[in-house]
Amino acid sequence: MLGPIVQLPRILIIGRQGTGKSTLGNYLAAQNESWRSVAVSDVIIEWFAGRLGATEEAIKASKKHYRPALIRLTEELTTTNPGFFVRNALQRANVVNGVRRNEEFEVVRLWFDLTVHIFRCPTLEDGPDNYNISREMAESCHFQVRNDGDDLRFLERIAQSISQRLR
Repeated sequence: MLGPIVQLPRILIIGRQGTGKSTLGNYLAAQNESWRSVAVSDVIIEWFAGRLGATEEAIKASKKHYRPALIRLTEELTTTNPGFFVRNALQRANVVNGVRRNEEFEVVRLWFDLTVHIFRCPTLEDGPDNYNISREMAESCHFQVRNDGDDLRFLERIAQSISQRLR
């Protein structure tokens, strides 16, 4: 006999590169046995590896080198189909991080039970970043998480709070 079908809560984490989006997503997945976390960038890398003439491993190892091409290709595709990569990510996981464009966020935010905006103070400048979600849109998220960068273990406590809210 099959057990009941359980709908996992869908969580979207947004923020600039280097803010701790993946770290928070991984903490959420670690605290909840059936939850999975995926970065939109991993879906993008998988999708474009063949188109860029490189392996996924090579792109991940030299992400700074490939970032401008990934940004360009992603913007071209998401202009016509804003939810393309997020839809793909949701087939793998219920915790998704890395939406970077206003147009994309406006479309996909309704697909999630909870949205989290994580920001870093001071802001890191680590190469090109195509994050352009407006402050107003980011502030509409359910949770606002300030990452001062001193000790990322505080994100584990944030994950516990989010998990408890969704149980």
